Amino acid sequence: MFLSQFDVELVDVPHVLVMGQRMKDTVDTKMAMDTGMMLYEYPEIDMVIIVSGDADFIPVIKTLKQFKSIKVIVIGERQSMSDSYGGVADQTFFYQYITDID
Repeated sequence: MFLSQFDVELVDVPHVLVMGQRMKDTVDTKMAMDTGMMLYEYPEIDMVIIVSGDADFIPVIKTLKQFKSIKVIVIGERQSMSDSYGGVADQTFFYQYITDID
């Protein structure tokens, strides 16, 4: 079964190096914008699943819950998922515990 069957889009944004330093990539911004656009186009959506451990999504989650009362589930990596998600997401999961991937 492929994720594309569920209309899941894989977005690959390479890391950018400027003068040898890694710059913050634009994946977070794209995901936040895509979430807003999806909710605008499909107002009946009542749940969002974020697959990222990055704490940059906490403001997005707070906004979703404040304005739309949307249930938010976060799936992240055990070793890098922000502890801050526990206070804002409805549920959090480590992908290692829901798949056979280590």
